[in-house]
Amino acid sequence: MIAQTTATDFGKSISRAEKGDVQAYEGAGLDYFHGSNGAPQDYAKALFWFRKAVNNGNSSAAQMLGEMYGRGLGVPQDSELAAKWYRMAAEHGIPFAAESADLFEHITVEGRLEQRRLGELERAFTILNPFQDPAFDASIEDRKQAFAVIQKAAMEGLAGAQSTIAFIYDDPVFADQLGVGFDQSKATEFYLAAAEQHDPDAMVAIAKRYEHGIGFAKDTDKALMWYREVAKLPFNRFSHLTGLAGCKIDFLEDGMLDNRNCETWTSTHQARNGLRDDEPHLDQ
Repeated sequence: MIAQTTATDFGKSISRAEKGDVQAYEGAGLDYFHGSNGAPQDYAKALFWFRKAVNNGNSSAAQMLGEMYGRGLGVPQDSELAAKWYRMAAEHGIPFAAESADLFEHITVEGRLEQRRLGELERAFTILNPFQDPAFDASIEDRKQAFAVIQKAAMEGLAGAQSTIAFIYDDPVFADQLGVGFDQSKATEFYLAAAEQHDPDAMVAIAKRYEHGIGFAKDTDKALMWYREVAKLPFNRFSHLTGLAGCKIDFLEDGMLDNRNCETWTSTHQARNGLRDDEPHLDQ
């Protein structure tokens, strides 16, 4: 499990960061970003500490850089750079970063979304993130409205939104909190729609559903088909998913590994939560 910076850490983060404690860099950035724990809101200083955090291996800080570039906070608004840093966070298993990357990539590459809708959708993804920074407070009504915004985008065909809606329907607690009801059938429908657009997380979800007979009749051949598609993804971008897929393929084809080992491999990989040597460091 990826370590999360808690609200109780923030008060000491700036002084620790200024003394060179790399573990405090993200917390210092969050203090300045939110203007919390006695720190003034200062986007330039937040950007400085988030950059240092990313350059020292903290990939969750890349998500905050994505938000700053996406919203133009302390820097000129830049959808391409926002997509870049959200994608970096997503590639290291940061929850819901992939959906934000998807939004900005649609703008910069395909132009499917109007700029005026971007802020609304990005905020909706932020609100529904179950691993949200404790300093961010959203009411149940905010969450329900966010669900409605993302559901609309899902119905319009945005893969990241479809994958998010599927995740919500697939989680009994989350679905109950939003008042939409746990629904495996709807989860499968939205996962499949996203997977057919090559959404990596949705592709894995569909493979697992065929593997275990959830939403579909159990079908090892179709599970293998989807895992093989996942295994084709660029390793340097999706190693946590391609590694899982490779393990699953070995398990299903040869019975060499048990299922628990595959899931453990992914959890261990994500827990490392560090940047690779071949990834660019921040100088923007």
